[in-house]
Amino acid sequence: MGKRNRSIIRNKRGIANLTAVLLIAVIFFCGMFAVRMYIRHLNDAKMTFDRNQVENAIKAAKVQYMEDGFGGDVTYYFDSVNSRMLGWDEISQIEGYGRSDRRHNANGETGALGIPNLGGKNGGQLLALSVEDSGTVVHPRWQGHTLTAYDYTLMTVSERRRLNTEQKDQIEKDAAKTGTKIAGLSVTASS
Repeated sequence: MGKRNRSIIRNKRGIANLTAVLLIAVIFFCGMFAVRMYIRHLNDAKMTFDRNQVENAIKAAKVQYMEDGFGGDVTYYFDSVNSRMLGWDEISQIEGYGRSDRRHNANGETGALGIPNLGGKNGGQLLALSVEDSGTVVHPRWQGHTLTAYDYTLMTVSERRRLNTEQKDQIEKDAAKTGTKIAGLSVTASS
C-alpha cells in the first residue's frame, strides 16, 4: 500500500473520530439539558402543590372562623389530608405536607412565608394562618409541630400576644439552642 493510500485512510479515521467526539458532545449536552428540565419540572410541581395548599388553607380558615363565631383574632393550623383547620392543642394530628425548599419560597412565592420543607427529620411543614377579628386571613406561614425562634420572627404581633406558655417555652428553648436573641418573651425556658 502506498503512502497516498495510508494518508487517505488516516484522514478518514480522523474524520470518523471527530464525528464520534462531536456526537458524544451533542448527546452529553442534550442529556444535561433534559436533566435540568426534569429538575425544573419537579420544583415547579412542588411549588404548585404548596400554592394549592395555601389557597385551600385560606378558604378553610375563613369557613372555620365563621363556624366558630369568633369575634377576635385566632390562629389555625391546616390539616391538608382532611382539609380542616385545627387549634394548637390538635397540631400533633397534622402530618407535615410542605414540599418546596427555602430557595423556592424565599419571597413567599407559595403565598405563605417560611420554609415549606426543611428536609431531614423536620421534613414537610404545615400551614399556620392568623385570622383577624374581621374574618380576614392574614399572614399565612409555614411551621413545624414545635415552634422555633424562626417561627417567632414570622408571626404577627397579634399572634405573638396569643402565645401560650408551652409555645413560648418551645421558642425560648430553640432560641437558646441556636443562639438567637428573641425580645418580648416573658417565659424562661425550662431545662
